[in-house]
Amino acid sequence: MHVKDGLYFKKHYFSPIYKLCFSIFLFTLLALPVIADDSDKSTLGGFLNARLGTSAEEVLIALKKDNVQITLDETKNGARQIRGKHKGPLTTNSMLYVIPEESKKLALIIEFYDSPDYHDQVIDALTKQLGKSLDEKIATKALEDAIDKFPPGIKGLTMWALKAGEVNLLVRVMKFDTHLAVERLDARFLQ
Repeated sequence: MHVKDGLYFKKHYFSPIYKLCFSIFLFTLLALPVIADDSDKSTLGGFLNARLGTSAEEVLIALKKDNVQITLDETKNGARQIRGKHKGPLTTNSMLYVIPEESKKLALIIEFYDSPDYHDQVIDALTKQLGKSLDEKIATKALEDAIDKFPPGIKGLTMWALKAGEVNLLVRVMKFDTHLAVERLDARFLQ
């Protein structure tokens, strides 16, 4: 899988063009409704107990609480990458937590599902948690305009963009022939 070789992160998340484009995209979040209810905020900004913007040590503590089996913890391509396995409600998922060296804060969490067959269930669960996704036309346009910025082989894209307090959360579900990837990221920490 292309996303496992580390080039994906260096090429896509740490490139100046990506940062600029993503910053512009996040700026448009100001036009989105702000989620003000504290109970809504508690479900944003991470995955299980790992919160975006926390230190590597805090991430490791959260992974232990979540029973994530750490399979690799290394620094490469300008970021600490912690990989693990987590038994989810549908399947055992591969997980990736990315902490850029510059910000030293958790900026990106990717959850990999081993089959695209889970797509509808994942979308339903995220819709219950995050509300309605961005219009399909927006996701299609984003994919068309930046196809070279996405991993090769992407077949579908669903996105949420939310602002709650200090959290500027972008969630992307990418569907491939052989798997799904769910990304949760906050560009403030992709320095």
